[in-house]
Amino acid sequence: MNLSQLNVLINSLYAYLIYKFHHFIKCNALLVFIFLLMMNTVGFAQLSGSYTIGGTSPDYASLTEAVNALSLNGINAPVVFNIRTGVYNEQLAIEEIVGVSSTNTITFQSETNNASDVTIQHDASSSKNYLIFLDGTDHIILDGLTFQTSSGSYNDMLLLNNGTSNISVINSVFSSSSTNGSSIYTRGNTLFENILIENNAFTGNRYGIYLSGNLIGATINNNQFTSNATSTSYYTIYSDSPDSLIISNNEISNISNGSGIHVSSCEKGLVIENNQIYNQGSGIGINVSSSYGS
Repeated sequence: MNLSQLNVLINSLYAYLIYKFHHFIKCNALLVFIFLLMMNTVGFAQLSGSYTIGGTSPDYASLTEAVNALSLNGINAPVVFNIRTGVYNEQLAIEEIVGVSSTNTITFQSETNNASDVTIQHDASSSKNYLIFLDGTDHIILDGLTFQTSSGSYNDMLLLNNGTSNISVINSVFSSSSTNGSSIYTRGNTLFENILIENNAFTGNRYGIYLSGNLIGATINNNQFTSNATSTSYYTIYSDSPDSLIISNNEISNISNGSGIHVSSCEKGLVIENNQIYNQGSGIGINVSSSYGS
């Protein structure tokens, strides 16, 4: 068979396949329509509105199920997960969610609006040292929850990574019996924007809040810290190289050796005001270096 004959054969085969495809579509139009409708409305239905987690007849039996639904489907409107009273022994990793925006936010909150009613806990490991890992996730609100660790070595609770931005952590409790971790921790040199930490209670851990890297628009306001910074290398609030940062109206108590507030290399806007720091040892109340602000 020469090249000309081969081209004729290929063109004939192509024409035949096109004919058979058109014939199938024509004869099975209803079946194709139903299939496409199911793919659009069932397989990939984006989340919107309010959902329940846990308890009796919930939308999602666990936090993990809810996060899996977010990852699979994305959202097309604001989403609120109302977490029912209970202890959730889970470890969550949330990556970028399709459809989130300043309007389409994702909220995880206690259904009763009482942080003591919902506890998230887990024994972490060296490879997964966190309770909740936000990896490039944006527009997340954590409201009225208790985060708790008891591991002797791995006690990071909320880990922000890979440019996670527009995160609000409000009205919650971070409780650890250890001094080996960080309650809220940013990792990496990517840009973190608009982090709000407000009206929370922190007990234990080496660091209450540890924010490092390229940080723009972070606010730490009206939180209570107890028994952080119990060693000279520990800090209740620590931030290194933020672009702009506000630390205000916080109460820090029982710092025996470390620093209550430590900020270095804030280049544009640092505000530290109206904080109450109770030093029960040889620690430092506020330590600021190479920074600009008030």
